[in-house]
Amino acid sequence: MTTNHQSSLNVTSLTRDVQLASTTLGGDVGYGGEADRLSLLAAARELVTTLEKPELALFKIAKGPVGHAALRTAFRMRIFEVFPPSERATATDLADRTGTEHQLMTRILRALPGIGIFVEVDKETYCHNALSKALCHPLYQTLVMGMCETTTMMTALPDYLSSIAFRNPSHSEHALFQYYSGTQMNKYEYMHTQPQQLAMFSAYQAAATEVQSNTLQAIINAFLPDDNLQTGDDEVLLVDVGGGRGETISKVRNQRPDLPGRIIVQDLPKEIEGRVPAPGIEAMPHDFFTPQPIAGAHVYFFCHVFHDWPDSACRRILANTTPAMTRGESRIVIVDQVVPEVKASAFVALMDISMMASAGTERTERQWRTLLEGAGLAVRKINHPEPGSLTAESTIEAVLA
Repeated sequence: MTTNHQSSLNVTSLTRDVQLASTTLGGDVGYGGEADRLSLLAAARELVTTLEKPELALFKIAKGPVGHAALRTAFRMRIFEVFPPSERATATDLADRTGTEHQLMTRILRALPGIGIFVEVDKETYCHNALSKALCHPLYQTLVMGMCETTTMMTALPDYLSSIAFRNPSHSEHALFQYYSGTQMNKYEYMHTQPQQLAMFSAYQAAATEVQSNTLQAIINAFLPDDNLQTGDDEVLLVDVGGGRGETISKVRNQRPDLPGRIIVQDLPKEIEGRVPAPGIEAMPHDFFTPQPIAGAHVYFFCHVFHDWPDSACRRILANTTPAMTRGESRIVIVDQVVPEVKASAFVALMDISMMASAGTERTERQWRTLLEGAGLAVRKINHPEPGSLTAESTIEAVLA
């Protein structure tokens, strides 16, 4: 009786919290500020958690990999490509459009609303909701598909961690990826032997860059000289280390074609060779585990690099970079997650677990400072993303100590 009474009090209190947050937001998600939206979202989630029976919530978590498999299957069946944008669709319609057996289509569609994708409005009849509409957008479909495919190996994580006596993964040569794939190559070397995986990963990387493009361009521009400052044509303004195809710096250069100075993108020969860089961008084959050949650059830019590697590998990258830096002139700029010490979001925490695939890690501010200071650097500034931003990464600026 006491438990039921206490539960009722909690629901009443949480309902008031939701109503108060909704009033602050103004009844329209587009009306209030981002902080108001996040406050309402947190209150609503707390209410749902209280209302849902714990055992049912745990059952859904336990069956999470099954929902993941259903979504991956839906991608391969091309459901999102053929679903009409503003109409209802039946399982029969979608089976005919995709060439899928009707019974299989029925079973896959039945599972998707349970993970928040589509709304079942009648027997074997579905319509769009916000998530399914987003998955019809080619950019977000590519992003989510890439995340799904690269996450499949996580089912082997418990066995892998058991095989290393539940120690924190710290050797990129003997990580979950090698355990799962049965190879001694790292994931980048291995993907170049698997054309389909490489194509999907490359598409995912390109989509992720596109989603973050405006933010990354603003970050890069903030570290480039102003147009009215005198820089020589031979000065190296920025080296994009491990920069792949250099899409973002190419956009920055296109916006500022008259800015004197060199901008260089570096990556492994397999990534660089055979590609014609954008005007004003130099492409240079380079392995960041070897000495940095460009000395005295204003900025050595590392975007989404360090989280792929354990501390030992990151120390090697930094040890090969810092000798090229000029004191008082050069800086290292890192774009990566900075994990909150308390109440990290589910996305950030799960991204950190995902990085175990290569023995990488998402780092807290304390861990970043320890890593960088141990390499003879001083952290000058850390800029965090705005609340609710699509980009969860922070920008870390470091100089020679």
